[in-house]
Amino acid sequence: MNDERQVILYADDSEDDVLLMHRVLEDVGFTGELQVLPHGLDVIDYLSGSGHYADRTLYPLPNLVLLDIKMPRVDGLEVLKWIRRDEALRTTPVLMLSASRQACDVAEAYAAKADAYLVKPVEMTAFRALVTAVTTLCGRSAGTIDPLVIPGSVPAPSRD
Repeated sequence: MNDERQVILYADDSEDDVLLMHRVLEDVGFTGELQVLPHGLDVIDYLSGSGHYADRTLYPLPNLVLLDIKMPRVDGLEVLKWIRRDEALRTTPVLMLSASRQACDVAEAYAAKADAYLVKPVEMTAFRALVTAVTTLCGRSAGTIDPLVIPGSVPAPSRD
């Protein structure tokens, strides 16, 4: 993981959501780096340092990964599972950031060891609060994040 600078890897195929994320990160004073990728296959290539992403000065390992679920080619849940299988990456915090509130998506994300499942807010103040909370998590390890402290987080389903 990158210890020198804060790097968030954000995977989302919506150009509007990406633009909004850039603007809000700037507004909340995030001074780190946002690496944006449009689909899961690029995320896997980036994290494994394959091909175009081999230069770690240009494409440093992230301190935090934000994944949309519904993406072309490889979806966010498959990327999450891939990250958790990789010895070098499994301690990287991964937050699912999705418009989906479907119980099956939430359950599958937590079963795959997502650190939090966040629903994209439609209201700007709520989105700003969510992004502010997310920026404070850079540098934390997977499994050490209480998802309930992040605005917009959906709790893990109970295992009764």
